[in-house]
Amino acid sequence: MTFLKSTAKQLLAVIGAISSLFSGVLWNASAKIAVQVAGIVDKDARSHEVIAKLQAIALMENSWASWLAVVTGVSLAIAVALD
Repeated sequence: MTFLKSTAKQLLAVIGAISSLFSGVLWNASAKIAVQVAGIVDKDARSHEVIAKLQAIALMENSWASWLAVVTGVSLAIAVALD
């Protein structure tokens, strides 16, 4: 049983680490998009379209990042509970 328990802890720790990494990458990309949107000059209808698309992408990345943060927390909490 201890082998199974230690393997599960290691697997959950790896899942937590990987999801934390991807969560950080997505939040970084989302922040970069927000900076790009802030720099777009709002002069014509085309810029409205570009701004809307970039904001939609940023929101989607934030959503994925938050779910990955949840996966990280749950994985690490279970790994600690197995101790």
